[in-house]
Amino acid sequence: MPILEDQLNGRIATLLGRMSPHWNALGENKGAFQGSQRQPDILVVQQGGQPVVIENEYFPAHNVEEEALQPLGEILDAGVVGASGRIDAAVALRSPQDLRSCGGLDEVDDLLSGGAILDYALLSGGQPPDVTRFPERGFIRGSLRDLAAFLRHAAVPQSAVERAVSILEHGIEDAGAILGQAAELRSDTKDVVVEQLKHEYGSQTLRMAATIMINALVFQQNLAGQYGVRNLEQIKSNGVLTQSAVLDEWRKVLGVNYWSIFSIASDILRGVNPPSFAVDMLEVMSDTAVKLDALGVSQSHDLSGTVFQKLIADRKFLATFYTRPESAALLAHLAVPDDGGWGDAERVKEFSVADYACGTGTLIHAAYRRINQLHQLAGGDPESLHAHMMKNRLTACDVLPSAVHLTASMLSSSHPRRRYTDTRTIVVEYGKTETGGVSLGSLDLLNGRTAIRPLIPLNTTTVVGGSGQKRASLDVDMPHASQDLVIMNPPFTRAGSDWQEGNPDGYSTKTFHGLSTDTKTQKRMAELAKEYAKGTCAHGYAGIGSWFAALANRMVRKGGTIALVLPMTALQGATWNKVREQIRRNYRGVTIMTIAAAHSNGQSFSADTSMAETMIVCRESSGAPSNRGLFVSLKRRPGSEMEATEIARAIAAAATAPDIRTLEGGPFGGRPLLIGEERLGEVVDAPLSKDDPWSAIGIADFSVAQAAYQLTRGNIWLPQMQANEAAAIPVATVGRLAELGKGDAVIVGREGKAAFDLIKPPSPVATHPMLWSHDANRERCLIVGPDGEGRIRPGMEELAAEIWGTRSHAHHNRDFRFNSQSLAAAFTENRSIGGRAWPNVRFDERAHEVAYTLWCNTTLGLLCYWWHSSRQQAGRGSMPISAIRTMPTLDVTKLSQAQLEEAEAVFEDTRDRKFLPANQAYDDPSRKELDYRVLIDVLGLPKSVLEPLDLLRLKWCSEPSVHGGKSTAPTFR
Repeated sequence: MPILEDQLNGRIATLLGRMSPHWNALGENKGAFQGSQRQPDILVVQQGGQPVVIENEYFPAHNVEEEALQPLGEILDAGVVGASGRIDAAVALRSPQDLRSCGGLDEVDDLLSGGAILDYALLSGGQPPDVTRFPERGFIRGSLRDLAAFLRHAAVPQSAVERAVSILEHGIEDAGAILGQAAELRSDTKDVVVEQLKHEYGSQTLRMAATIMINALVFQQNLAGQYGVRNLEQIKSNGVLTQSAVLDEWRKVLGVNYWSIFSIASDILRGVNPPSFAVDMLEVMSDTAVKLDALGVSQSHDLSGTVFQKLIADRKFLATFYTRPESAALLAHLAVPDDGGWGDAERVKEFSVADYACGTGTLIHAAYRRINQLHQLAGGDPESLHAHMMKNRLTACDVLPSAVHLTASMLSSSHPRRRYTDTRTIVVEYGKTETGGVSLGSLDLLNGRTAIRPLIPLNTTTVVGGSGQKRASLDVDMPHASQDLVIMNPPFTRAGSDWQEGNPDGYSTKTFHGLSTDTKTQKRMAELAKEYAKGTCAHGYAGIGSWFAALANRMVRKGGTIALVLPMTALQGATWNKVREQIRRNYRGVTIMTIAAAHSNGQSFSADTSMAETMIVCRESSGAPSNRGLFVSLKRRPGSEMEATEIARAIAAAATAPDIRTLEGGPFGGRPLLIGEERLGEVVDAPLSKDDPWSAIGIADFSVAQAAYQLTRGNIWLPQMQANEAAAIPVATVGRLAELGKGDAVIVGREGKAAFDLIKPPSPVATHPMLWSHDANRERCLIVGPDGEGRIRPGMEELAAEIWGTRSHAHHNRDFRFNSQSLAAAFTENRSIGGRAWPNVRFDERAHEVAYTLWCNTTLGLLCYWWHSSRQQAGRGSMPISAIRTMPTLDVTKLSQAQLEEAEAVFEDTRDRKFLPANQAYDDPSRKELDYRVLIDVLGLPKSVLEPLDLLRLKWCSEPSVHGGKSTAPTFR
């Protein structure tokens, strides 16, 4: 007999129930809802989450979504199911027909446990039209294990998270205002806040202090009933929560441990005077804590971190940007794959995770949650391992006490009732130390050290003193090559304007500004950093992020994984080359994720960075490097942790798919990333070059990248063309063909370093004319006149003569705004000195400079520029002179005399034609005419190339990195 749906529901409920000791899954439960006869197929009630209903039908399940809408808004009958709550989430489940035809329930169990593929979608909210569906179209496909992971997210509705964030924000604002009033009355209160947080006094610092105290109160609520700790209502006196009552309760907690959470909170609260202000502040904060606890999401979401990232006053110098929870979930799921064996408690106990720039702890918390989830889904009990993991396996370091407080809170809240005695969540020394030296925080581990001394001791015996509990300092062991996973979003600060091209170091005191370090200390830190960088991938101009990449390499064990959030320029910038080479040489399974968004802030995985970022995951390999990587380009940032999890599953599936497209395999596009029927991006397998930038990043349509790759190898192979239709052209790097001009710093720069003063506007009879800076409106034609002239500084005549010797007609656009500027290369009637925006490209013959200028401004020339440039900001490509040297271009020296003469004729015909901005090439008659004349008349290609070129032109102009969100982007109806 076939397996009936109610029988199947019972088996699914039973198997789900075995996947966690912290939830109940009930099949066909009659009377589950108050005042209703509806009977949910399956009801899942999770500890710390909201109830979820599953409505199940055999495929094709035409009515399953309609059925799943019915229970939304129903109230559970606690007397029947042992739990209460409103149904805000329901899963529409389609089961395969194979389960219906099983010979018995044991066979059903075997199929479900063995990975039978189910289809499911989440419906959440009220009744239509207020219901949200995920995915928007189609169904997610996955195993019962995948469904169980999906249910965990379904039990924490995004609406509840948003309400909690709003409550927390208001509580912080109000409590911070009261604390500010106290600080204005009493200087000792102000001094305590400044001392504890290591920040200058201000409204942001006050809000940070309020965040820390509210967080401690929320954690107290979680601990209530354990270790003699009482909740907030229980410690009130005549309905009033006093300073002394809270501090007494927190002292109990400190006797257990939780030092990194309650020590700094206690010190701040103890310092609030007058006491009446403390009472008013505690009323606001306790009300906030109670409301958060009642929502039931405070233990399952990075709420404090979401708000805290807005409050870090020092991040403009330290760049301690906050990783969004959904981004952290994506990175953690890829860094900790579901590769089997997670049911083994001993394996989990040996798995070590570290974040040496933890910020608010979002990344390490996401990794720990992922490990807990995998262990639990395999039948384990992660709560029983919590104390061991906190003491021995979770290392989190930062220079900000306030950030480390939140990291400890997040890690502890995974199992708040489980006691632990020690922790490796550490505030590290930074700047001047008590012994008279200087420290670079976690980066001291690059200097051969295998232990760190905490600034705020955590792992020692408590000593009671007159001013409260203090601890004698002990170093924390941090052996090299000890971590299974190093996961970080390190600071991005770099040398900035103190670095010039050609400087091999790029170290700057600016890099170590922050936390009130004085100029002398900053200089000593910069010198120390230079020492640390020797023999590593660190580079001063790349910035502190490159030091942390070196640290990750130092700390990960053989076979371990590093997972990093870095600026996207790390994949293309010359100063990041050693980081790329470290990854290429020492790691395998490299996954590189970027976002193809139209605005720079949409290209970031962090909050408020306003710069494009990449997430890199790779596994250490002592064998030969693979030299290849999986390049993932998303249409947008994950919108929720649920979506992030599904994206990670899709990426993992693509990594092992036999039909994965390669970058060099032709212009056919990448493998689509699908969630349901929604396309969220593409994936392509690409080489990890030793010498060239890794350019397959931030691209919406990988067929454009594949065409660009072919072009830089001398093949015009465009979308719609077959391999046998590809045309060969001579290609070489610019540096092989021409001499590049000097860097702008030696042309016009500091006294004693540069040869010229810049005079604007230039004289009509200027001795040393210059094409120095950009003015898009005067740069619409191929011919561009000088905009300045150089006046030789006394004593710099020899250098001036050397620079004058590099003058040229052709000039390369160093910072190309595709959506406002027209030219990749410009031509000056008379040879001129190139400047900051337009460095010289000097060929031996004028005819070659003419041909070079023409080629660079064709659609294919623009494509070469775009592919090779650093696209850190949407709508813009940048190239330092070192990158211009390595850019592939048409080898104009291989053109025949007849071709050069034809190029001269084309130049004369088009030199005064106005070109639209590059991103409008699809609609620019001048660009299309130039394409025709250069490709057909000069290079002699068949006219059949024109139709595919039209498509490529449209595709390229549709790339977010090209149009940058401008209204002139192509529109499609």
